[in-house]
Amino acid sequence: MHLEVLSRLSMLLMDDEFRTNLLDAADVTEFLAHIDEAERKKFPEEYGEEKQEQDQDQPEEGYRVLAVTACPTGIAHTYMAAESLENKANDVPDSGRIYRHGDCGQTALMPGIVGGLLAKSGMTMAAEEAGWVSSGFFGALIAGFAAGLIMLGLKKILEKLPKALEGTKPMLLYPFLGIAAMGALMVFVVNPPVGAFNEWLNQVLASMGESSRVLLGAVLGGMVPPIGIALATLFFKNRFTKSEQQTVATNFIMGLSFITEGAIPFAASDPLRIIPPCIAGSAVAGALSMLFGCGSRAPHGGIFVIGIIDNPLLFLAAVAAGSVVAMLGIVLLKKPLAAK
Repeated sequence: MHLEVLSRLSMLLMDDEFRTNLLDAADVTEFLAHIDEAERKKFPEEYGEEKQEQDQDQPEEGYRVLAVTACPTGIAHTYMAAESLENKANDVPDSGRIYRHGDCGQTALMPGIVGGLLAKSGMTMAAEEAGWVSSGFFGALIAGFAAGLIMLGLKKILEKLPKALEGTKPMLLYPFLGIAAMGALMVFVVNPPVGAFNEWLNQVLASMGESSRVLLGAVLGGMVPPIGIALATLFFKNRFTKSEQQTVATNFIMGLSFITEGAIPFAASDPLRIIPPCIAGSAVAGALSMLFGCGSRAPHGGIFVIGIIDNPLLFLAAVAAGSVVAMLGIVLLKKPLAAK
């Protein structure tokens, strides 16, 4: 219950007028009255009233935007993000009608965890335990998406239950039925084909470490963009905004982990000055790793699997050289920001 209260307050507090009313309240009675009024306006169906739809129709021309919000803790931030997106869309003239299709919330957490564990074990009814093959990252990824879809489906199915059974949903029905559905999905549908694919992919990557230095060098070059951007934002702050400067540590960690996503916001906001240097730096790192005879049996992990990388010191040298090239390219193309 306290999580529902927290999520609801988080949404209501996104309204500037509501926050002002609370701050200006003369006493507790007025304070609570403002909350009741805001809830009645935001959730009229709970008071037996019909929710007023926007008068605007979907524009004939233009495009539709689908926004999906999520939070690692699954509590307040995703609701706040959804509320902020709705408010921003309402501020845009002729934006059309905005629909909120609900959420799966923290109820999907346990089915998702169970799905990930089953993906790791590779459990299936198609083979004996000795023949189980882990479906790995791909199986766990499918389990994560499936958990959300399963819980949304269960909420739709169980919404007609009597009010007297409402309290059993989060404590019994959602977790039990969600885990059961996830188990059946992973054991009978996901693990057999995805496990076979994962085994084949591991064999390809294992042979790649010995026979395809060119391809391996290209893969290792994926570490360079976030590290190069981190170096540029660290040593050439005058070319980046305050918010961009705050990503230094994040990009270093993501780059060392071989997670390239840290470079995406920079590439999206300034593609012509970010993407070419990152390509050049990645090419240098890949070429040097090939030249140095670096190899890895792990398809992912970056510096954290250095124990199983051939010629690890030269591997680090290749990544460092590529990152410096990317940094230099970025600072040459990006001009200092105008002083405010």
